[in-house]
Amino acid sequence: MLERLNLVLLAEQLDVTAILEQIEKTTAEFREDILNQELLKQLSPELTNMLELALVYQLPVPREAIAAVCTSIVDLDKNINRAIALGLLEVSPDSSLRVPRILSLNLPEDSEGLHRQAAEVLYRLGGRKRNLLPRNRG
Repeated sequence: MLERLNLVLLAEQLDVTAILEQIEKTTAEFREDILNQELLKQLSPELTNMLELALVYQLPVPREAIAAVCTSIVDLDKNINRAIALGLLEVSPDSSLRVPRILSLNLPEDSEGLHRQAAEVLYRLGGRKRNLLPRNRG
C-alpha cells in the first residue's frame, strides 16, 4: 500500500493535498470506529443493554424518557452518567440525551413493544414539555 501511495503522490496532475487530506480524514474516522468498537467490548452488560434500549429514540429526549424504557437496568442513573462521561450518550444544550448512531449497537429483538412504550412515554411527557411533540399547525 505504501508503494502504491508513493506512486500516486509522485504522479503529476493530481491534487496531492486533497488525497492526503482525505486519507487523514478517513484515518481519523477509522480510528474513532476502532475506539468505539473497543469501548463497547469493555462495557458492562447493564450499560450496553441501557444503550440498546435507548436507541429506540432517534432524537434527543429527556432523561426521564430513557429511564421509562430502561426499567430493567440496575443503577440506571449511574449507568447514564457513565455513558455521558464516556461520550456514549450525547447531551443536547437542553440536557436531552441521545445515543450516537456511530455506535455499533442494535435495538433488542422484537422491539415493537419497546417502540410502543417509548411513544407512550413521549406522549405523556409532551403534556409537560411541548417541544417533544409536533405542534398542531391547523
